[in-house]
Amino acid sequence: MLETVLQQVLTKLNELQAEINNMKQTVASKQDLENMATKEDLKAMATKQDLENMATKEDLKAMASKQDLKMIQQAVLETNEIVKNIEANQKRQERILDVLSKRSIEHEAQITDLRYVK
Repeated sequence: MLETVLQQVLTKLNELQAEINNMKQTVASKQDLENMATKEDLKAMATKQDLENMATKEDLKAMASKQDLKMIQQAVLETNEIVKNIEANQKRQERILDVLSKRSIEHEAQITDLRYVK
């Protein structure tokens, strides 16, 4: 009888030892917990609802690639150069219009003087 009880105790101890070993493998250690995110860290993270409103892989595929952006950048640089040329031409034309306006006024004055001479 004592042998049976001891065998049951030994079996129970073996079961407990197996449970303890299982717990050691599955339960996080203090060091593991130190590396985990805190409540404050989690508050700063996106929620599931936030993620539902973000772009999907399909959305990203439709967006411009780096190569596209290089082409766009080149087009912008070329456009800027064209705009600078247009601005320079516009300033030159404004100066010409000023000169022509002054000449026109001078000619008008000379015509008026000639009318009074008659």
